[in-house]
Parts: sequence; structure tokens; C-alpha cells
Amino acid sequence: MSKNKDVLDYYSFDFDKETYGIRITVTTNQVNYEKNKGRVVLSDFVIRHS
Repeated sequence: MSKNKDVLDYYSFDFDKETYGIRITVTTNQVNYEKNKGRVVLSDFVIRHS
């Protein structure tokens, strides 16, 4: 995954079976900084049904 919020990566997934939902889980080591740099940027979700 890109570490630059201005240059995001694109991902596409196809599901073989009927899908009822998706889950995005983010795991990280616990780092304590005064700057809040532990953000994840998610943009433009498109869910299609065929």
C-alpha cells in the first residue's frame, strides 16, 4: 500500500461466490508519537453487482 496520501494505490477484487459484505482490517505496531501519523486513507469505493 502507498504511504503517500496524494498517490493512492488502486485495487480491484472479484468474488467467485455471492458476497454479503467486506471488512477492512488494519493492524500496526503500537507506536506513540506526538504526531498522529497512524492514519489510513480509503477513497472512492465502488461496489458492483452483476
